[in-house]
Amino acid sequence: MDNVNHPKHYEGNCSIECIDAMRFALGDEALAYFCAGNAFKYLWRYKFKNGQEDIDKAKWYMVKMSELSYDNDYNRDSDKVIMKLYFKVSRLYLTVTGKGKNAVFDGEEEVNDN
Repeated sequence: MDNVNHPKHYEGNCSIECIDAMRFALGDEALAYFCAGNAFKYLWRYKFKNGQEDIDKAKWYMVKMSELSYDNDYNRDSDKVIMKLYFKVSRLYLTVTGKGKNAVFDGEEEVNDN
């Protein structure tokens, strides 16, 4: 059982995972915002609930958020907002994990979010 990458409790009674059904129902932009919120939530609570597993889940959601913003060619303003969220959550991840003040997440180049 892999609670981070393929949680059985989100699969239900079929082969479609909840995140895939959400993508179909909500669209990529809304799902990217959902992923940002979930990443934040897991980083916020990691010390008090599941420790490293919550940090790993936050990372999973950050990667999914990044994939959603790069896989599609929707409104560029929305893309900028999502990428700002991505980097803000990434900075929180780096702070939580102690990986360095000026580092970026998974080899991404940091963009100016001003």
